[in-house]
Amino acid sequence: MISATHLASFVAVAQAGSVTGAAALLSYSTSAVSAHVKYIERRLGTRLVRRTGSGCVLTHEGQRVAELARGILEQYDALWDTPLDPVPAAAAAAGPRRPTVAQGVARLDM
Repeated sequence: MISATHLASFVAVAQAGSVTGAAALLSYSTSAVSAHVKYIERRLGTRLVRRTGSGCVLTHEGQRVAELARGILEQYDALWDTPLDPVPAAAAAAGPRRPTVAQGVARLDM
């Protein structure tokens, strides 16, 4: 399953224009970001990023997926801003499970 973490890595690559830049934005290793992008490419069965000597460029399909991924991450962020009914005491005692946001890109912090 493609997770919010995978999508956040891909969107960060699109924003930064490189895996190294995306890793710096998200405080991830470059190998983790690269693995996330490759995972999405395998799952979708298409190449999303063309690596160049100075970074990377999104393919046509990559541009389409990046646009969709941004929308999904915006909705994910909106979920955490939605007021909900109080939770039962046992769940509240476990503490909140909230994502962190790096440069406007949601990522799971669980």
